[in-house]
Amino acid sequence: TLAEWAAKELILELDEQVRAAGISKDLFYRAAVDISSFQNKWYGLPIVIDAMAVYYNKDIVAEAGYNPETTPKTLEELFQRAEVLTKVDGAGNITQLGFTGGWNLSEALVYMFGGRWWDPATGKPTANDPGNVAAWTLMSNYYKKFGAEKISTFTSEQVSNPLGSQFIAGKVAMAHDGDWITACVRVYNPELKWGVFPLPPAEGHDGSAYSTPVDGAIYVVPTGSKHVAESWEVVRWMGTSHEASCVIQKALANASPLREVGEDPDCLPNPEYKVFIDIMSHDKMYVWPPIAVSAFYANERNALADAVNFGKMSPQEALDELQRKVEEELKKVEG
Repeated sequence: TLAEWAAKELILELDEQVRAAGISKDLFYRAAVDISSFQNKWYGLPIVIDAMAVYYNKDIVAEAGYNPETTPKTLEELFQRAEVLTKVDGAGNITQLGFTGGWNLSEALVYMFGGRWWDPATGKPTANDPGNVAAWTLMSNYYKKFGAEKISTFTSEQVSNPLGSQFIAGKVAMAHDGDWITACVRVYNPELKWGVFPLPPAEGHDGSAYSTPVDGAIYVVPTGSKHVAESWEVVRWMGTSHEASCVIQKALANASPLREVGEDPDCLPNPEYKVFIDIMSHDKMYVWPPIAVSAFYANERNALADAVNFGKMSPQEALDELQRKVEEELKKVEG
C-alpha cells in the first residue's frame, strides 16, 4: 500500500511539488486525498477510486414477491431479505444465495454501524470498536443461518464469466461489489435485469447512509528516480487533467478522483453509474487505515472474519485479537 511504501521510503514525498503547482485538495473527493497521502503529506496523485454498492437481480427479487424497484432501507432489512432470497436443495446445499459481499464485506459493514478501523487523530487501530463488533455479529448470524461451509462451497463454484461473479451469472440475488460491475454486467450477461443501490445503514445509524469503503490507484514517483522533475510532470498532468480522467472513468467504469469529472454528465460510463456518483458526492468514503502495517491489518482482518463466520471465535474475541496483533506489529515497525 502507499502508506507502507511511504513508511519504507520506497516512493518520494511530493508535498512540495503539489503546493508549487497550486493543486488544491478541493479538486478531489476526500477519499482520493486520503489514499494519496501518508501522515498528512502527499506521496502521489490519484488515478481512480472505487466505491462500492449493492447490485440486485430484479427477476429474483420479483419472484420472491418483493417490488423490484424498492430496495432495503436498513442493513437488517437487507439481511432479512437475503435469507428469503436464498434457496437450498433437499441436502441443504445452496442453489441460490441471497447476498454475498466479497473480500471487503467485513470492512464495509462496520461503517454502516458507525464503526471505524482506525483513529486518524492518533494513527492507531480501533479494530474492536463497538460498531465493528455489532457489524460482525450481524454478518456471522447470516453465516450461521445457512452454514459457512455451504456458503463457501457455493461462492467458489465456477461460472461462465471471467470475473467469477455469481451475480453476473444470475445465481446471486444481491451482491456488494464495485463500480466496475456496471460495465462488466453489460458485457458478460446483457440479458440480466438488475439494479444497484447504496449499502443501507444499520437501524438507528441513519448518519451512516452513503458510507462506503474505497480503494484506488495512485501515480507515484519511485525513490531513486533519475528524472524526478519529468516524472512529476506526468503525475501532475494525469492526476489533474479533466480530459484524461474523463476518458479513464468512461473506459473502465472506475470513478475519477476529480469532483468536476464526477459532476460532468458527459463522463458517465453508463446510466446506472449515477448511483456511484451520488454515493461519492456525500464524501463518506473511507480508506483502509493508511498506517505502516496496512496490508498486515487487512490480511489479519480477513482471516479473523473467516474464523468468526466459521464459528471458531466470537466477533468480540476476534476483533480483540485483531486489535492486539496490529498494535504489536505497529510497535515492531515503529520501534
